[in-house]
Formats: sequence, C-alpha cells, structure tokens
Amino acid sequence: MHENTKPNIILIGMTGSSKSTVGRILGKKLGVEFFDADREYVKKHGEKIADTFARLGEQVFRNRETVILKELAKKQGAVIACGGGAVLREENMTALKQSGTVVLLYADIDTIYSRIGGDKNRPVTNGKSKEELAALYEKRKPLYLKYGDFTVDNTRLTPEQTADKVLEYFGKE
Repeated sequence: MHENTKPNIILIGMTGSSKSTVGRILGKKLGVEFFDADREYVKKHGEKIADTFARLGEQVFRNRETVILKELAKKQGAVIACGGGAVLREENMTALKQSGTVVLLYADIDTIYSRIGGDKNRPVTNGKSKEELAALYEKRKPLYLKYGDFTVDNTRLTPEQTADKVLEYFGKE
C-alpha cells in the first residue's frame, strides 16, 4: 500500500529510454505535475550532472541524487522521471516504490545507442561505444527488472505511444 493518498507514477530505465519525454507527456495527459530528477538536480545544485561528475565524482552525485529522489518520493499524484542510475541504491527505490507505481521503460541497446550516442550531457554514457553501453545495460538490467512494477518496451514506439501504453496499464486511456 502506498503511503500517499495519490500515488505517483515513477519512470525508471536506462539512459535514453525516453523517461523524461514520456514523463512530460504523461503529466500533460493526466493533468498532474511532472518532475525530472536530473532537472531537479541541476536546479538545486546549479550545475550540470556532467560537471558534478568531473569536479566531485560519481559518489558525490549519487549522494545528492538520493536526497532529491527522497524529496520527490514525498510528492503526491505526480509523474517522476528518474536518472538511469537511480536503481543503483536500494534506498532510492524503497522510497520511490512506497510513493507509487514504478514503470520500467525498456528499449533495446541499438535504439538506446541511436538516441544517446555522443550526448556529452550524460556522464555515465558519454564517449562509450555501443558495446560498453550494452555492458552497462546488462549490469543494471536485473535492478531495473527488480524494481519495475511493469515494463513498457518502447523500442519501436514513439514517446506518445509509450505514454499511451503506460496509461493503458492504469486504465486511463
């Protein structure tokens, strides 16, 4: 049972699985607030995630991300898009799962790579070959599957179609 009277919809998945785009669409369709954890990070800390990685390292970023995710988990009836690595800390996912339904957005590695290859704003995947990205994905996949309440494969779907699939699950087509 969710602590909130109005459960959130939480989007998880690999970087490039369209969490932010789908989240924005879902927020509009449902008439609720949309929060992008990565954007909230930039707002709160005044710097890009890539800059935090370069300046202070991944550990500092993950600590700060946990604080933001726990704050977002306190929202009610919102759509929340998490960063691709949110699943790396059980405490993140425990807080989020208590606040709503976790939707895993999945796309195959070719699709992910075509969406984000060369994006310098994504520090964990920046400069990685498709093989390196695939290895990272395989490492995280068990966590995505563990925490997702259900999965939407958007390999061949537009963000709009993906949002509609999510809404179908909730019976809000």
